Amino acid sequence: MLVTWMWGIILLHDIAVRSINEEILQALVKDEAREDKFLEFKESFSISTSHEKEEFLSDVSSFANAAGGDLVLGMTEKEGVAIELRGMPISDIDAETQRIENIIRDGIDPRIPSILIQPVQLKSSNYAIVIRIPRSWMSPHMIGLNQNSRFYSRNSNGKYILDASELRQAFLLSETITERIRNFRMERLARITAGETPVTLAAGPRLVVHIVPMHAFDLPTKFDLSMADGERVSFTPITEEAVSSPRYNFDGFLRCSSPLRSSEATSYIQLFRNGAIEAVDTYVLSVHREDKITFGNYLEDSLLGKLPGYLSFQKKLGVDLPIFVMLTLQGVAGFKIVPDGISHRMNAPLPIDRPDLLVPEIMIQDFDCKLEEVLKPAFDAIWNASGWKESM
Repeated sequence: MLVTWMWGIILLHDIAVRSINEEILQALVKDEAREDKFLEFKESFSISTSHEKEEFLSDVSSFANAAGGDLVLGMTEKEGVAIELRGMPISDIDAETQRIENIIRDGIDPRIPSILIQPVQLKSSNYAIVIRIPRSWMSPHMIGLNQNSRFYSRNSNGKYILDASELRQAFLLSETITERIRNFRMERLARITAGETPVTLAAGPRLVVHIVPMHAFDLPTKFDLSMADGERVSFTPITEEAVSSPRYNFDGFLRCSSPLRSSEATSYIQLFRNGAIEAVDTYVLSVHREDKITFGNYLEDSLLGKLPGYLSFQKKLGVDLPIFVMLTLQGVAGFKIVPDGISHRMNAPLPIDRPDLLVPEIMIQDFDCKLEEVLKPAFDAIWNASGWKESM
């Protein structure tokens, strides 16, 4: 097993949580690992009193409100230094894991997405439990017990209560992250409209997909672009005809698709250095553009056929959740969304009343989510634009 070390010291937060085992936790004791902004130890887990419940929830929320980190249960510490991995006697580890999940879910507002809990069975038959809390885009998170609401964060000395000025700054930062993601989308759409794309696109309406990690604009965020070069299954354009040679470019890595005897691409996919993906397609919406018809089922099937691969690729890259998926239909004024096989002459569908449909962003909190369910609000909005009650 590959373990991450720096100057002989193990860095727990650099190890995939599902790979953490007793050997790795014992290395924390051997190296005299110290609690800090990213790491805290607890000898046991007890929430029998309000004080114990608040103590536990304050630990969890403080990580989410700062830079994320790991809470290790079953580790004895002295003055913040790990001294012994005793573990905890637990008869039903599944029930205990569920209990931890429930207290975190019910005791912190808003809920913290993407928390991972890893039970580690020790040779003694006791269990240690590692709780990995991500930095949250929904921060600041509050714990509310006995009508006493508090916000916690962390620094190198551990957790502390946010004062009024820090709390105000935390709310502003949360708004700024969302705003930067939306600004990225708007900037890219403006470039596509202006024809400033990495390849020349065929004429017609465009389907644009942006998949942007929340942490895409953290510095220094960069990923291994060579993984895109080697990925010929999941990292491909929405419409695949004759796929041209993939190549590196200034923004990151590009792969495009075009007919054999055409210099214009029908579809391309761009990986940015910060882990964001832009996929642009001119075929899906244009199958019957002479009649200004777009088959909604074909649109959905095309997206559901590709998006799981894109998310899987980002997972391989090491992109952290949550991830925002944003769908845009450009140049669709006057088009009608109709179900496959139903005549466009029927009275139900109405022409879209604006040039571009900017569908509100959808947040992905789990790489294994059911995309057809998560994306249904986005699909409904597209069908609504042509007078339908919901996705057909």
